[in-house]
Amino acid sequence: MIKAAVLATALLAAQIAGAQAPAPASEPQKNYDPAKADEGKRVYTQNCARCHGLNMRVASTAFFDLRKLRADEKPRFLNSVRNGVRAMPAWGDNLKPDEYELIWSYIITTNLKAGAGG
Repeated sequence: MIKAAVLATALLAAQIAGAQAPAPASEPQKNYDPAKADEGKRVYTQNCARCHGLNMRVASTAFFDLRKLRADEKPRFLNSVRNGVRAMPAWGDNLKPDEYELIWSYIITTNLKAGAGG
């Protein structure tokens, strides 16, 4: 009888713990808007494609391959674009806040469709 009570308590505790468990790390918070990807591609093409290539494909290793960005790297993306990093100049106020968001949505939506970026 005691074994059954201990087993029931353990099962109940496991169920409670499972119900309160946070989302797995493989499910990053959605910080992009797939509906804005087309407009983001337009902004990207006007501002980023010169160095990072059309459709984010560039033959040179001198430029960061944006296809490697994951959905959880938005702070890294924003910091790099706004403040510059290595050979990349700082864009700062040259882009509006919503343009940063559009470009980010384009990059991550494209990467997720290609099976990357998650």
